[in-house]
Parts: sequence; C-alpha cells; structure tokens
Amino acid sequence: MKATAILAAAMAAAPLAVRASIFGFDTFGETSCNGFEEFIHITQPGSNINKFPGPRKSFLVLETDHTCVAILCTGTTFNTGVCIQFGLDLAVGTCFGYSDGSAANSFDILCASGSPGAKEEGDGGLNLELV
Repeated sequence: MKATAILAAAMAAAPLAVRASIFGFDTFGETSCNGFEEFIHITQPGSNINKFPGPRKSFLVLETDHTCVAILCTGTTFNTGVCIQFGLDLAVGTCFGYSDGSAANSFDILCASGSPGAKEEGDGGLNLELV
C-alpha cells in the first residue's frame, strides 16, 4: 500500500518536472560529413556555448527532441565572425554546415526547457519559440 501511495505521488508530480532537452551530433573536419572528429551530446536547457577543439566544417544530427537550435560561428569566441543558426527542424540524419564550406570554431546549442510549445528567452536577444 505504501509503495502504491509513493508511486501515485511521483506520477502526480511528473508533469511538473522540467524535461531535459536533447541534441546529439557528430562533428567533421571536412564538408559533407566526412572526416569524423567528435560526438557532442547536449542535455541541458538554455545556452550551451563552447568552442570546438579545431575547425569543424560539417555536423550530423544523431538525436534530437526538436527543442534546440544550433548556432555556429566562425570566430573562436562565440558570437564572433560569421554566425548562422539552424532551426528546430533539424532531423536525425541531417548533415549541416556553412553552404560555402566555411569552418565553425565555436557554437551555442540553445535549448528550450520543458515541452515543445514553451517560450524560452536566449542569450543576445535571441527569442526561441517552439511550436
């Protein structure tokens, strides 16, 4: 009986829990997802700014819950150089990068917390609204 009560309480609280965002991708030193470098796995909501260990020219989506956008920048410090944003519609198996073959040196994987449909304010005035 006690276990049933604990389970019922946990289930009642479940909708209130914040769901982690998920975005996992491989990075490549060459275009067209050739020349594998590393796997990056993002599970934290909000801004996930970092720099790559070296220039990366293409990226392959391995997992997503469609709550994250990928922002790539050519500068070694995020938000410097030429930055481009790839949206929530990135599907598993999508190879993406700069259309001219430029290399990204830094990135932000910006993820909304909660479930799709929530509105999240990001860094630098970027507004992300999931629909």
